[in-house]
Amino acid sequence: MAYVDEIMESVLARNPGEPEFHQAVREVLSSIAPVIAKHEADYRENKILERTAARFILTEDTAFSLTARSDRIREDFVSTRR
Repeated sequence: MAYVDEIMESVLARNPGEPEFHQAVREVLSSIAPVIAKHEADYRENKILERTAARFILTEDTAFSLTARSDRIREDFVSTRR
């Protein structure tokens, strides 16, 4: 299973009944999935998505703003890998 999929499953399990939040996290993760896939071993080793998912949960009340910021988050991830 892909690292991004594992993180999404953990978010779903920890936050049942939160479809809007799930959608926001799914959109962010899907937007950064290509970058993660290229460097999956590094991201797993450093637990990057676990830490990111924790931030998603802390900002659950702003799930819609996460969706709006997904482009910026993706750019941040891409810039760290250059």
